[in-house]
Amino acid sequence: MEKYMGAEGPKNVKLLMWKVGNELLAFKRNLFQKKIIENPYYPICKKEEETTMHVLWQCPIASDVWSEFHSVVQKWNKNEDDLLSLWERLMERVSKVEMEEIATVMRSLWLRRNEFIFEGKFKSPSQVVRTAREGLNEFRMAQQNVKERQDRSEERRNQK
Repeated sequence: MEKYMGAEGPKNVKLLMWKVGNELLAFKRNLFQKKIIENPYYPICKKEEETTMHVLWQCPIASDVWSEFHSVVQKWNKNEDDLLSLWERLMERVSKVEMEEIATVMRSLWLRRNEFIFEGKFKSPSQVVRTAREGLNEFRMAQQNVKERQDRSEERRNQK
């Protein structure tokens, strides 16, 4: 997914997207197929098997998050069944900045799932989107600060 995220995105988001794209996350359906667990259903909705696309895109609970996102994705077809195909279609229609935001929201959906399973906490759709945007904004501000320091340092060297 590196080519899809670009070099500027947060590493934790790029890592998650890489894991998702390579089916490396412990989704319940995968664990069920390997006979590690007895129940493949997504523990939040309890209606469908827990798969990448269900957690990040298809589940009505994920749809609520995408509705809060206020983007072209809120009206996008929720019956998509392949993340990489979905990602490529999104790349054709939205800006690089918005793709970073979409990936960050997907990471927040995964984190919400984990918080629900391991801590019994459930974030509302607006909290998921807000957390994603705040994290991305913090990353962008840190990147900007680094760039400004580098520019000042280079400016001082050029003055000598």
